[in-house]
Amino acid sequence: MRYLKVFAQGRGGRDHTDKIVARFYQRDNCGADQLMHEEIAFNLDREGEYEHGLYDLHLSGDINGDGKEDFLDQRIFNSFVNVFMLLGWFDFCAGHSHCLTMHVKHYSANGKPNAIELNFIERSGEQETLVYKASAYDGDGDAVMDSFTNTDVNRSGKVDELDKALIRVLCKFFLEFKWYAHKE
Repeated sequence: MRYLKVFAQGRGGRDHTDKIVARFYQRDNCGADQLMHEEIAFNLDREGEYEHGLYDLHLSGDINGDGKEDFLDQRIFNSFVNVFMLLGWFDFCAGHSHCLTMHVKHYSANGKPNAIELNFIERSGEQETLVYKASAYDGDGDAVMDSFTNTDVNRSGKVDELDKALIRVLCKFFLEFKWYAHKE
């Protein structure tokens, strides 16, 4: 199984995000996780206020598996980072104690992903706790997620169209990373 683990970090006790880290893992048949790839985005705003889109990307390779590192890789990752920031799923007191993991949960008969699961995890020491999860589904096999669980992913206190839009867009970019096992 392949999965993506994303977390935000704040530096020096400040209450904003300086860095977003996306780690691409592969789990082997014995259950061991191996880090295969890592991407980092740094906040460019030196005053400490998050400004949508102001990230300096550190791309270390071909993020979408098309055989080349180019502008498309940067666009996909930058867009994903900006949507991730809208979740507000980070904790500045304890490093990266909050993280989001994403993986394909199910494949359709034609081999395309048709269910993606998002797990919102909180870590205390070595103990990880699943706080909540969300899922997106492709009901017609066209590789576009078109139905979603009713989950308050941005923790606004209500489940609304913004939550569904955030899930939809995160899943869209996750699929563009092509970080899943392809089923034939």
